Amino acid sequence: MNTVYSNRPVSEEVVAKALINTKKELELSNEVVGNIIGVNASTMSRIVKNGHIKNAKTLEASLLLIRVYRSLYAILGGSHEAMRHWLTSQNKHLHGIPILQLQEMVGLVNVVQYLDAMRGRA
Repeated sequence: MNTVYSNRPVSEEVVAKALINTKKELELSNEVVGNIIGVNASTMSRIVKNGHIKNAKTLEASLLLIRVYRSLYAILGGSHEAMRHWLTSQNKHLHGIPILQLQEMVGLVNVVQYLDAMRGRA
């Protein structure tokens, strides 16, 4: 069940497809995405191959990563180069490099909240 957006169930296949698209658009490795969503690189490879996420916590972390992508897309006008630059550059407001922070659940939530606040100002 997706508690991030609503109380309705969400399709694991739809989330997996969106996660795979996010991975491709941001040019992230299986290892990095796996670290973000809490699985190892081989499990991430299976998600890419099978298009299915089985674990509820992995599903929720995937939704948060997709939300990061959607926020960056909106804030940066869809520039994939700018999104990748933002993820890999020091951010004084977040006190670190976002892509590294995303690899811890607390950091993932903090980045999502920060981007939500930035989108609210736009």
